[in-house]
Amino acid sequence: MTAETLPTAELYREHLQRQVLPYWLENGIDRELGGFYTCFDNRGEHLVSTDKYTWSQGRFVWMLAKASELAGKNAITADAEELLAYASAGAQFLVDHAVLPDLSCKYVVARDGGAVDGSTGTGAGSSLYADSFVVIGLSELARVSGNEPLFEQAWRIYAATDERIRSGIVRTEPYPVPDGFSAYGVAMIMLNTATALHDAACALDRDAGTRSATRDAMAAWLDTMTSRYVVGRDVVELASGDERQQDTLLARHRTPGHAVEGMAFAVQAATRLGVTDMAPRASSVVERALQLGWDEEHGGLYRYVDKDGHAPSGRLLGGRLESLIVDTWDTKLWWPQVEALYATRLCYELTGSREMASWTRRAHDYTFSVFPARAGEGLEWIQIRDRRNRPLDKVVALPVKDPFHITRSLLLLVELLTGPGTQSPGTSSPDASSPDTSDPEGSPTPQ
Repeated sequence: MTAETLPTAELYREHLQRQVLPYWLENGIDRELGGFYTCFDNRGEHLVSTDKYTWSQGRFVWMLAKASELAGKNAITADAEELLAYASAGAQFLVDHAVLPDLSCKYVVARDGGAVDGSTGTGAGSSLYADSFVVIGLSELARVSGNEPLFEQAWRIYAATDERIRSGIVRTEPYPVPDGFSAYGVAMIMLNTATALHDAACALDRDAGTRSATRDAMAAWLDTMTSRYVVGRDVVELASGDERQQDTLLARHRTPGHAVEGMAFAVQAATRLGVTDMAPRASSVVERALQLGWDEEHGGLYRYVDKDGHAPSGRLLGGRLESLIVDTWDTKLWWPQVEALYATRLCYELTGSREMASWTRRAHDYTFSVFPARAGEGLEWIQIRDRRNRPLDKVVALPVKDPFHITRSLLLLVELLTGPGTQSPGTSSPDASSPDTSDPEGSPTPQ
């Protein structure tokens, strides 16, 4: 399999412009009070709440800023200035309403930025994911727009978050890390956050000390993630130094989507650091995660699996996260599939690996035959599905329909496949290699 037989930038560009971005630009922008609406039902047809989860607000800022950059380079067709204006308004909403004096971020706010009745975890490091996605959004907007004050705010929030983690304050709502374990997800998100900060520092041509500090932060989290949680080709989701815990479901379970997503972060960071052997290593880890987590009968990546590749198993300790793993392990969520799209293609482009090319095609064919909403089924994507790929209308983390993973992967794929310079998107139809998503009876066609 060669690059000529793989999905094209035009295919991803057209899908982004036709089905994904229009939905969110029409429905997701709060043009009156700022910030974004993301509490839609799984089918995208009803706004079920105007609450604004900080996690998704920061992601939305990133999406708009990145899309603005690509529109400005003519890599996608969109109004770059409008996108940047929406991103700036969203960032201001976060700064005004979500960032607390201790530089942690509220978990959720009401539509006007006020308190949500009955909400918990608003401050004191309520969730490092909320903190991190604020930093990621502000950093990307600062990078694209040249906004120095936004970078300063992002840098301060990052430093406070990093200090809380190193002091032992690691809160990861909505699912706390169980006692006695440390989480790959923490290292992974902090690596992505530090990389976003470093990119902004370089784009803004900050002083050498700042650029060096962000580079050091990125290098430190890359080392933590790849040395502590990546064991050979295996990615350990929850690590424990207590041998007595190794037979537990928590220690044995794996999250294939996290494994492939984190390896993309590792490759991105290593490229900036000049580490030349990361792409081959990441490709091997990604391949193993896909082999471990792929549903050979119905296609797609399971949400969770056992380290040996079957349904999660092991001694039970009790707790919210354990219940989530047991109850939802075989669901098919949107985000692992699109993270596999990007990670496999990134690894292929850097290594020429035939295995990564094969998995790129397999992930693409499955994802695009299953997740984009067909006529009469819903709008945008049906993001949450059961093992047989049927829509599953339930909350799986935050009660939101989030554009981030889909748009991030599509935007990064367009950028990866067209290069950093100015491109002409044209007006052609999707590539013939794209599965037909108009057939309501269509079924996944993994090879």
